[in-house]
Amino acid sequence: MAEQPPTSSTTSSGSESISVSSEEQTNKVDVFNMGMLSLNLETPDLLHAFDDLKVDSETDIENILSIVDKNKLSTLLERLMVQNNLHQFDGSSEVEEEMMSVTLAQNGSSIIDFCNCNHAKSIWCSQNENLVKLLSRIYNERRDELPPGSDSVVASMISFHKYGSSADLACPNCVCSLQNYNINNTLEDLQEQLLDAIRHRDIRIVEDLVKRRGLSPNFEFNKKNPICRAVSLGDTTIITALLEGGADLDTSSHADMMWDRRPVHIAACKGDMASLQLLVRLGADINMQDSDHRTPLHWAAMYGHAHLLPWMLEAGAEVSASQTDGFTPLHTATCLGHAQVCQELLKGGASLSCRDKDGWTPLHTAVCYGNVAVLKLLFSQPQAPVHLTTNNLDSLLHIACSKGRMEVIDVVLRQGLPLERRNVSGATALHHAVLCCRVNAVFCLIKCGADVNALNNEDMSPAHIAAVKGDMQILGLLLAAGSVLPQATWQPLSRVMPSLAAQMEAHQAGVATLHTLAMLAVRRGLAPNLQSNVRHLPIPNSVKRALAMDDLSFLVSDGNGGHLRATMQPCTATDPPTFFNDLVFQRIEYDPS
Repeated sequence: MAEQPPTSSTTSSGSESISVSSEEQTNKVDVFNMGMLSLNLETPDLLHAFDDLKVDSETDIENILSIVDKNKLSTLLERLMVQNNLHQFDGSSEVEEEMMSVTLAQNGSSIIDFCNCNHAKSIWCSQNENLVKLLSRIYNERRDELPPGSDSVVASMISFHKYGSSADLACPNCVCSLQNYNINNTLEDLQEQLLDAIRHRDIRIVEDLVKRRGLSPNFEFNKKNPICRAVSLGDTTIITALLEGGADLDTSSHADMMWDRRPVHIAACKGDMASLQLLVRLGADINMQDSDHRTPLHWAAMYGHAHLLPWMLEAGAEVSASQTDGFTPLHTATCLGHAQVCQELLKGGASLSCRDKDGWTPLHTAVCYGNVAVLKLLFSQPQAPVHLTTNNLDSLLHIACSKGRMEVIDVVLRQGLPLERRNVSGATALHHAVLCCRVNAVFCLIKCGADVNALNNEDMSPAHIAAVKGDMQILGLLLAAGSVLPQATWQPLSRVMPSLAAQMEAHQAGVATLHTLAMLAVRRGLAPNLQSNVRHLPIPNSVKRALAMDDLSFLVSDGNGGHLRATMQPCTATDPPTFFNDLVFQRIEYDPS
């Protein structure tokens, strides 16, 4: 068959009429994205010039065209598209409540199921008549000035306008249920069409179904329901229409298959102030709990939406509400490192002493997850309860050392916590560091003067735990720091770990000398600020270096098959008080044999 010439369609926009060929209408999603990429984003001064651009009348159109020269035209288009959210209409996928609409193919692979039409763009263009007029004028009069690719973008937007302005609500180009709108529809068809209309942000179809036809919006179709879908998209016009049509604010979303979140929770997750305020104004409970007893404040804290918190707290959100495991919004924010959220919650009266079911306070969770900015904020609060322990009697230092981050251990030690505090198992922070194989934490605690021979409730020293775990590097550190491991302890273990026997024999394990015991006693007396304190003692420098263990080191991988020897920069008498200095790394040749 001979190739047919491209056909054309004519779209009228005000007094202007342009011809858009079928070739220009094909692959509109692709050309839209290509056009966006081609627009100039490197002109910040020009961007600000169009920040408040409004296209409300014919006069606005003439004024805009009169000031826009060729160099500014691409910036104008970029601002129009971004400012009016046209960049969101890329047709690539549907995201609802952080979940993709997924179906499984026969071979088990995941296929993302989405509607590939341009319905949403059509609706938007029909609602912004003057913008389309402006684009039509640019397309007709100054097409040669448009950036490469963007002429197709403008042409496609103008063609979209035709359907959006049509009285026929059926969308023939849709691959979703709206293709057959008004054609022998069953109740299930209508329900699916309502969900698709919400997804396309088509208020015409929503109002036609809910208000004119009386379709109840209180249903679930493929684990989706109308009100939760509308809130997840943040369309307050559609939300209002659904609520006026009887939508239930207590409806749960099952789309995420994990939590039964209500619309008010979804709005808080999205950081959508307009939807949240609308829902509360129309009767939603600001303290409504989901299936895990999380409130909207929990969800706002989880996603870091600090801008919502002042209004939510003023609207009556309970700042210390606890979910099933006892977590408050402040616990949640500390885990995820949202410092600004923590600040707002503290201003709203959140307590640092509230505990979850395991006795953890927000300070414990902050230390565990290790965001230093959050830690410093919490520690700066008046009378911060730094000495509270968990149900297992773990202190903040126990938790910090089990994680092994030096900057966190440093911040925690500055709160005056004792090195030798015991938990319910009789373990010190050093025991925890060894148990969790945190060699850097072991090193730092030794430098601070931790007791290397402390025994837990099972009469096990840190060195004994290291030997049982077969951690030769940590064991070597502890032995070098004066740890005593009797032969009766290590000899049975050496039968399955020959390297342990070799290390212990080289160390000449046995009764500690008086010199070693004296050094350990002095070090404990200088702890925890040993590194600074020792520099001010009126003793020879050689003794200072021995007490500070300046020669203590350990090995770390460089990530490329090599090794680095880590030591600590020695303190001097002029240094400010500190617990330990930065580590210094030196590349070495390392033979593990």
